[in-house]
Amino acid sequence: MPNGDDNLLIKNCFLCQPDKDLIVWENEYLVAMVGLGPLTQNYFVVGTKDHIRSFSDAKAEENILLSLAKVRNILSGSDQHMLMTENGRVPVCRTNHEEHCFHAHVLLFDSPDIGSIASSYFGEKRTFQSLNAAYDYSAALEPYHLVSSSPDDYTVFSQPLNVPRQLFRSLVAHLVGEEGSEDWQKHPQTLRAKKMAEETRRRLGESDA
Repeated sequence: MPNGDDNLLIKNCFLCQPDKDLIVWENEYLVAMVGLGPLTQNYFVVGTKDHIRSFSDAKAEENILLSLAKVRNILSGSDQHMLMTENGRVPVCRTNHEEHCFHAHVLLFDSPDIGSIASSYFGEKRTFQSLNAAYDYSAALEPYHLVSSSPDDYTVFSQPLNVPRQLFRSLVAHLVGEEGSEDWQKHPQTLRAKKMAEETRRRLGESDA
């Protein structure tokens, strides 16, 4: 499952060396943090600590998918299900054409579902009622794109048709009125992200009390 040398650390990879001020939850397998360039009131990146190409490639390690379901539930809270997206088998960082690494990672947004809008960018889609079923299907796809509006609704897209960079962030930005802010590298909003992380850690601490 791991991609390349597990000990490889890429200097500019935010999952190889995550900013501690952004981390809101972690365990042995995953780290969850507020993502730079937040588009919604709550926005998180959840990624594997090991170099694994996608969550579909991580399926053999049951604890990773169990951890993913757990942290999604924790971060969503009791009132809603956060939208979850994954660009499967795509590098998380790319500082140049030579230096990049893979970490399976998803994005979590408190956003309306984007599945119907995303359909026009792909030639094929399949829907599933469980995370395991979605990843069983996507295991044979290179790459794949996943959208989940709730823990019992998963759509896997394939056969991309001129898919723009950061498609899912772009669609969320459109729905929530943040057009032009989809590129997190151009619009990182670092101070806002760190404040959101602080508020999330406080909320999670209060829920554990």
